[in-house]
Amino acid sequence: MCLVLGCPGSGCTTFLKTIANNRQGYANVSGNVLYAGIDAEEMRKYYKGEVVYNQEGSWLDLSQYFVN
Repeated sequence: MCLVLGCPGSGCTTFLKTIANNRQGYANVSGNVLYAGIDAEEMRKYYKGEVVYNQEGSWLDLSQYFVN
């Protein structure tokens, strides 16, 4: 699990979407993202569920999972 904290507009969502291989919709992506030596296309094709991005929600949405 990876937690990334930053001020609004600092690029946290962009970073997380990039490492989760959710790069569709960006005008241009340069460079390579490797996952332990596996390129992004192979990761998308064979290991799609191994790296995921979950969009943030409000505390009220998440509180149901933390209350006994």
